[in-house]
Amino acid sequence: MELVRYVRIGVLAAVFAIPAVVLIVANTLYFPFITGKGFAFRLLVELAFAGWVVLALADRAYRPTKSVALWLGLAFVVSIGLSTILAENPTKAFWSNFERMEGYVLILHLAMYVVVLTSMLRTERLWRNLIYTTLGVAAIVGMYSVFQLSGAFVINQGGLRIDATLGNATYFAVYMLVHVFLALYALVRWARGRVVSVVLGILALFFSVLVMYSATRGAILGLLGGLALAGLIVAFSKGVSPLVRRAGYAALALVIVLSLGFVAVKDTQYVAEHPIFSRIASISLAAGETRFTIWSMALEGVAERPMFGWGQEGFNYVFNEFYRPELVTQEPWFDRAHNVVLDWLVAGGFLGMLLYLSLYAVLIYYLWRGTTFDAKDRAILTGLIAAYGFHNLFVFDNLMSYVLFLMVFSYITVRANPSEPQVSGGEILSPQVGLPVVAVFLIFAAYFLNAPGYASASGIIQGLSPQPLGVQKNLQYFREASERSGLGYQEVGEQFLQFAIQARAMQVGDERFRSDATVTAQRAFESILVQAPNDARLLVFYATFLRQVGDLDGATRVIEQALQESPKKQSILVEAGTIDLVAGRFTSAVERLGSVYASAGRYGNAHLLLAAAHIRAGSPAAAKEILIKEYGSAEPPETAVATMYLDAGQYDAAVRIAELAAQSNSLQALQFLAGVYYRGNQFDKAITALSRAKQVAPEYAAQADELIRMLSAERR
Repeated sequence: MELVRYVRIGVLAAVFAIPAVVLIVANTLYFPFITGKGFAFRLLVELAFAGWVVLALADRAYRPTKSVALWLGLAFVVSIGLSTILAENPTKAFWSNFERMEGYVLILHLAMYVVVLTSMLRTERLWRNLIYTTLGVAAIVGMYSVFQLSGAFVINQGGLRIDATLGNATYFAVYMLVHVFLALYALVRWARGRVVSVVLGILALFFSVLVMYSATRGAILGLLGGLALAGLIVAFSKGVSPLVRRAGYAALALVIVLSLGFVAVKDTQYVAEHPIFSRIASISLAAGETRFTIWSMALEGVAERPMFGWGQEGFNYVFNEFYRPELVTQEPWFDRAHNVVLDWLVAGGFLGMLLYLSLYAVLIYYLWRGTTFDAKDRAILTGLIAAYGFHNLFVFDNLMSYVLFLMVFSYITVRANPSEPQVSGGEILSPQVGLPVVAVFLIFAAYFLNAPGYASASGIIQGLSPQPLGVQKNLQYFREASERSGLGYQEVGEQFLQFAIQARAMQVGDERFRSDATVTAQRAFESILVQAPNDARLLVFYATFLRQVGDLDGATRVIEQALQESPKKQSILVEAGTIDLVAGRFTSAVERLGSVYASAGRYGNAHLLLAAAHIRAGSPAAAKEILIKEYGSAEPPETAVATMYLDAGQYDAAVRIAELAAQSNSLQALQFLAGVYYRGNQFDKAITALSRAKQVAPEYAAQADELIRMLSAERR
C-alpha cells in the first residue's frame, strides 16, 4: 500500500536523522549544548514512534519480536516509573532540568527509540547504513575537535580538553570511545574493498587519538581495556583464521606496550608539563579520593531508600543530607554520584539498578550463546560493552551516550532474535484511519512534552539578553517563563532571582521597576519551594536573595531550614553566618563562621567574615590574630581586607589599607581608594585618587573626568 510505504520512509528518515543531533548547538536556548540536542532527539523519536504505531496497527510485520532484552527493558522502564512517582521531588524526577534533560521523560523517549529500532531495522543492510551514518557524523565532530586543537575554534570548557559540539570533554570522550569500536566492527563485518577498509581503519585510529586528547581518564582506560579484551577474545577463540588470530595478538600486544611505555615515561619532565599527558599520568587511587567519598555518601542514601530509591535527579538530596566536610574544595552541588551503577541505585533503588545491569547481562548472553555472532563480532562488541561500562563507573550517561548504547543494544537484540518470516496482514486499524488519529495524538504529546520547556529555555536567554524595548521586556520574559511548570522550572526561578538582584545592585530602571522585579521573582521562587521544600540548594539560594533585599527575618528562617537539610555544608554555614552578621547577631556569626574557618580556612572568605564578626562582637584582638595568621599583618595591602574593615565600621583602618594598596599605582587600587574616600565623604581626596588613576591609565581619563565632575557637584 502506497501510504504504508510513505510512512515507513518517514520513520526511517527520522531514525537516520538522530545521529546528526550531536551537531546541534542551540545558542538561543539555556544550556545550548544540552537543550538543542534534547529537544531535537525527542521530536525525532516522537515522529518515528508515531509512524511506527501507524505501521504496527496496519501490519503485523512491523510489530516487535518478543525477546528477553525487550522484556527486561520494559521492566526497567516500569521500575523507574514507580521510582518517579515515589521520588523526593516527583516533578523534577519526571522532567529533569535544562542542564541534564533526562528524567523519566527521557527514559520514555529512549524506550520508544528502542521499540522503533528493533521493529523497523530488521535487515543487515539497514543496520550497516545506520552505523555508517553515525560514523560519518562522528567524523564531522572529530574534525571540529581538530580545529579546536589547532586554535581555530574555541574549546567550550576552556583549557585544552577538546569537547567539539558536545560542550563537555567527558561527553565527547565516551562519544568517540563508542565510535572506535563501531568503526572496527564495520571494518571486520561489512568492509568490502581496500578503500572502505582503509577509511574505516583510519576512522578507528582517529577516534582513538581524540579519546586521548579528551584527557578523560575513565574513557582512556576503558578504550585500552576494551581493545585488550577484544584482542584477547580473538586470539583465543576457536575457528578463527591464523591472520585474524595474529591480529588479536597484535592488538593485545600493542595495548600492553603502549601502557607499559607510558608508565615508564610518566614521571619525565615532558609528560609532567604536558597539559594532556600529565592528566593521564595522574591516574591513581589517590586521584579518585573525591569519587570514593561521594560513592560512600551514595550508599548511605541507598540504605535510607533501598527499594525504589530517590527518583531521578534525587542525588542532590543524598548529597546534602550525607554531606562530608572534606568535600569543601569540590563543586558545591553534586547532582550525580559519578558512577552509573550507583546513580541508578540512588535513582531507582536495588530493583532499578539490577534491571539496568540486566541490560548489559542480556547483551553478553546474546553475544556468547550459539553461533549467531562469530568470533570477530563477539570480540569487538564485547570490548565495546566492557569499555563503555568501565567508563561509566567514573561518570554518568548523557543523551548521546544513551543513544549510542541503545543503538548497539537494539542491533545485538535484533541479530540474536531474528523475526520469523511473516505474511502481511493482521490489520487492527487501517493506515488511512490510523494516520490522522495518531497524528492528533502526536501533536498534543509533542506540544505538551516540548513546547513549554522550549519556551522557558528560550525565555531565560531572552530575559538575560539586552532588549531593544528595554528592561521591562526582560522582566516580561522572566515572568512568562516563571508561569510555566515542568522542565527547567527551578532554573527559571534561580535566574529570575539573579536578574532581580542585579537590577537592584546596578540601579536598572526606576524604583517601581526594581520593586516589581523583586516581588515577582520572589513569588515565582516561593512557588518552586512549595514543590521542593527540602531542597537545600534552593533554600540557601533563596536565603541569599532575601538577605540581599533586606528581609533578614525571612533569610534567617529559610537558612535555618537549609541547615536542617544539610547541617555540615560549609557554604550554607557561611551564608548563615553572613546573615547573622548583617542582622547583628555577632555571637552566632562568630560561632558559625568560626566552625567553617576551623575546617576549611579561607573558604567563602570565611576568614574575613569571621574577622568582621569578631570586630563587631567587641573582640578586635581575635580579628587581628586571624588577619596576621592569613596575611602576616592586621592591615595588609589587600582591598578585600579593607572592604572587611569598611563593613565592620572601621573606616580609618580601611583608609590606611587602601592607601597602602594604592602605592602600587595600579588602576584597580586607585579606583578602590577613591571609593573608600567617597564612603567617608572625603570628596577632595577621592578626586585626587581619580586624577592619579588618569595618569596611570590614560584610557580611563574620560570615565574618571565624569566621576570627578559628579564628585565636585556633590561636594558643593
